[in-house]
Amino acid sequence: MCLEKPAELVALYDETPPIFQAIRELFGVPDRPALDVSSVDRRTDGGDELAVTAVLALHYIQSLRYLAQPGVRVRIMTIVNTSACLHSVLSTLAGECGQGPGANRIQQARDKIGLAASAIAAADLSHGGDNIYMQ
Repeated sequence: MCLEKPAELVALYDETPPIFQAIRELFGVPDRPALDVSSVDRRTDGGDELAVTAVLALHYIQSLRYLAQPGVRVRIMTIVNTSACLHSVLSTLAGECGQGPGANRIQQARDKIGLAASAIAAADLSHGGDNIYMQ
């Protein structure tokens, strides 16, 4: 059985571009950031941890936008896992912004993602919890 995506998830399709842009601006992420994958033991120069976290957030946002797209059939666990990772990364970034408007925007985005994840879980549970896909 393939469940219908909840409205909270589908709404994220249109809401992710401003979140993406806000993080790029707040953390100065370039158009083509480079991640060092030369070794499993990534070395840092001491100041780039936050920049890497922001880049990871952008990748998760891109993924979530695809998963939220109406008509795209995806595994429920993929949506849940991506949402959980993005929620965690956004919490980290919001903490780095202090009390300013940037932190507020990131927290609001994080909360919307949490609501979507809750709606996904509720939809799955209301149909027996044995579903694999949403569309």
